[in-house]
Amino acid sequence: MDKDRLPVEVLPIGAIMVVPGVQAAKVAEEISEYFEADIVRSDEFSVQDFTHYYDREMGPEITKCLYYLKGLQPIEGAERWKLWSNRLESDYAEELSHSRPINIDPGYLTLSKLVLFSTKGYAHRIYLSNRIYAEVTLQFRHNTFHTLPWTYDDYQTDQALEFWEEAREVLRGLLAGNR
Repeated sequence: MDKDRLPVEVLPIGAIMVVPGVQAAKVAEEISEYFEADIVRSDEFSVQDFTHYYDREMGPEITKCLYYLKGLQPIEGAERWKLWSNRLESDYAEELSHSRPINIDPGYLTLSKLVLFSTKGYAHRIYLSNRIYAEVTLQFRHNTFHTLPWTYDDYQTDQALEFWEEAREVLRGLLAGNR
């Protein structure tokens, strides 16, 4: 029988999508304040280069960036990050009178995987609590990230994989400093 262990610490990660007129940097600042850690963002890119799934709800000109925080967080209760991001999305929608001016997809990174939270359940997602699911989006094996059949197209680009490898190196350093 395995003995109880302390909860694992993880690196918060995610993606921010915004419509024209909303600055991803401002949303990132709010995420940074929530986690009380510095945030690192990728370059912004067009969501429509990869999907038109969000067009009806957000419009035809959505930009997106990936992010990670430079601070460890306990994995226990991490699904609350999605609940918080949903509230922030609602606040922006109300303030800007737009159906969905921002979309935040939070998750976490361990040395072996990248996990995203969702409110939508599918066969590859595990229910956590409070109507929040989790999915392993990328696996780290044999010194590199590997995609899965459901990995979003924009997470499969060389630029995205390089960004997540950079985040993983930050995580390795933070974990080494905690030992």
